[in-house]
Amino acid sequence: TSLQSVSYSDTTWALLFNTAEGSVFQNQQLRQALAGIARENADVPSSGLYAAAKGLVPEGLTVDGLDYRETAGNPLPTIPDPKALYLAARQGMATSDFSGVTLLLPKNAGLGELADQINSAWQKECSLFFSVEDARIAAGKYTIALAPIRAEGGSVYQMLQLFTAEGGSLTGYTDTVYADRLALSAQQTGKTRCALLAQCEQQLLESCTVVPLMAQQKRLLLADGVRDLVFDPFFPVLDLTWAKMS
Repeated sequence: TSLQSVSYSDTTWALLFNTAEGSVFQNQQLRQALAGIARENADVPSSGLYAAAKGLVPEGLTVDGLDYRETAGNPLPTIPDPKALYLAARQGMATSDFSGVTLLLPKNAGLGELADQINSAWQKECSLFFSVEDARIAAGKYTIALAPIRAEGGSVYQMLQLFTAEGGSLTGYTDTVYADRLALSAQQTGKTRCALLAQCEQQLLESCTVVPLMAQQKRLLLADGVRDLVFDPFFPVLDLTWAKMS
């Protein structure tokens, strides 16, 4: 029996840099340098389950009926010379500042090769090499992590709220402009709301506290001839009430 495939994504895999007080990654130039190198050297796995990220928010999510990714445009920052940024960031820093830095990866994620690619690029370009560990990632309990960021219920707002104190402060990022703008977006509708969310996403990505690498693809497989099936992947809903087989 042939199968139809309905693809969707609610998850973006990203590098997270802990910017909490006392962290070496409070330095924005350092984050931008390592982010630029990672993006230049990270190959999307060829399994077909992933696609290069076009932002933190994956394609397919909507805001008040508007396609968010299409309306918001490309928020990924341009980092033309990561090596120069790194050299500037290292002024006044000691090698010991990087002691204990690890790159965490969720257990059984199957992305060890990608983590090693990024780590090797940092070693080649910056003479920095961090240990890679499989562990449960919790807010504030890491220095660098390669982790999935999910849009629960398909909500762009909720995804961006993860980077505020109210949303759990996933990376320790604190910016009142970001938090206020995000709160304001909840009071707006349509294109105005989309524009405010897009400004938040762009500001967040320019800070390089979170660096989107790839969207994780998921699929619903249907037998050929199935019709009138109601499917919303973001809640999730799979309603077979009116489904028919022709």
